[in-house]
Amino acid sequence: MEFDMSGGDPDFNRMIYIVVGKSNLNQKVVFTAPGDPIYFLFQNSSQEWLAASGWIRVEWQEGSTKIEGLLDDVHGEREEDSRLSSGKFSVTLS
Repeated sequence: MEFDMSGGDPDFNRMIYIVVGKSNLNQKVVFTAPGDPIYFLFQNSSQEWLAASGWIRVEWQEGSTKIEGLLDDVHGEREEDSRLSSGKFSVTLS
């Protein structure tokens, strides 16, 4: 999944991609240290942005075209990193 972090600013091109392992679907994953099984990637960097605190839950059933999720206060391992404060998302696969 891809989140646009630009805030509508056309000169600020930063996305966060969320990669979720299948074994982590349909359960709340609490980040307690960098390197937890779900990680975030910035668009214009080859460096992984590892979640160090907060949580995420991604719901998906095999064969379904709908993915839904919640996240709360996800911070990276470095203080200066971007943060996803909270929210929910819904994706329909086509």
